[in-house]
Amino acid sequence: MSKWIELSENVAVEVHEREGNLFDACVVTKWYKSDPWSIEEDYVKAANGLSSMQVYGYIEYEVKPAYIY
Repeated sequence: MSKWIELSENVAVEVHEREGNLFDACVVTKWYKSDPWSIEEDYVKAANGLSSMQVYGYIEYEVKPAYIY
């Protein structure tokens, strides 16, 4: 299962569920309306094997400070 969590019109987090209730997460960006969404690792690297609480922390404490605030 894959899920998108949109943080703004330009930034989202894509989360993939793995077996064992673990998740992989990465930042995707689209800076112009005509651009396709693409994986962005300039500020926040993708993270693998996270628990659901770690996904929350990844979004709140890594992604949002880097891209939103």
